[in-house]
Amino acid sequence: MFPARMLALAPALAALMAAVCVGSCGGGGGSGSSSSPNYAGSLSFSVERDHIDPGDKTRVYAEINDLNPSGAILKFHYPTALRYVPSSATLFPDRDEETRVTPFIEATADGQRYLVFFLYSSAAINDSYISLQFDLKAVRSNPDAYVEVDLDNNDSQVADSSEFRIADPRFSALERWDVVVKGQSTDPTPTPAPTGTP
Repeated sequence: MFPARMLALAPALAALMAAVCVGSCGGGGGSGSSSSPNYAGSLSFSVERDHIDPGDKTRVYAEINDLNPSGAILKFHYPTALRYVPSSATLFPDRDEETRVTPFIEATADGQRYLVFFLYSSAAINDSYISLQFDLKAVRSNPDAYVEVDLDNNDSQVADSSEFRIADPRFSALERWDVVVKGQSTDPTPTPAPTGTP
């Protein structure tokens, strides 16, 4: 599963993990088998804390087995009450090693945020296993907040910059984790403009 220093969390994570076998193409949602060229991988997804106050952080975990040789596009979707914590994303291409990574994009549209990572088989164990974790910070109250995830096959014939556009995110939630945020806002500033490739 995750690195040795996270084993203390294993019992809780085992109870929280939602394992879903995913097969989809770059356009979002779908089904398939590991022998299909459109199969992205087998995804496990969880959120560490689902009841937090503004100012608190929660950690998001995603683990992919049977990663498609072409790689995958891992997308997360959540309301603006939650915000990605810069420099918190860590990729585990090996269960005992870690690499800091930067999202391809974090963009905001219509009061919703999208966080997107491109994952490549060259970074995986035996070209098939990879895991990712990152932190989200609650910046305002929202008792109906959530984190959704989508996993799509990465089309090696299409440039990354063309595979995700905020104007057409092509997001089909495969799993959803409800997060209750209650308390006074810690974010007096307006929501920032989209960052990354539009």
